[in-house]
Amino acid sequence: MGVCLSSIASKGKSGENDLHGVRYFDLDADSTTKGKFIPDEELQESLKKLIGTNEQILNVCVYKNNLFFVQITSWILYHAFVVLQTETGCWSIEKNDQGVIIQRSKLHSSVCNKYRMKSRYTVSGPIAEDAGRYNLHQFV
Repeated sequence: MGVCLSSIASKGKSGENDLHGVRYFDLDADSTTKGKFIPDEELQESLKKLIGTNEQILNVCVYKNNLFFVQITSWILYHAFVVLQTETGCWSIEKNDQGVIIQRSKLHSSVCNKYRMKSRYTVSGPIAEDAGRYNLHQFV
């Protein structure tokens, strides 16, 4: 699953890769295979194909994690992300300076406690929770 769909990162003024508008999708967060980068214009169509079966979203939870390894202001400053639970697994969805990150796993812990195959800083929550009302294709 570790294929880059296109070389969409462009060189910015500083010479570093500019990932504005790039979306990252990891179909199997349990594995060590890296995910895919999908440009905005291909996102909706590509995601429906990659998702495959149209599953009902059963539960939606919001979690938070620290911005830094040691952080005394975690009750005020934190990064929030959403975890969707379906019959066959879990999905995490989040937005940060790298774009929108979507991960899927059969294990809740793989999407909740890991970000792009690396352990997250301290995760708390869920800080909010609700029943799902849509299916994955409606959500996308």
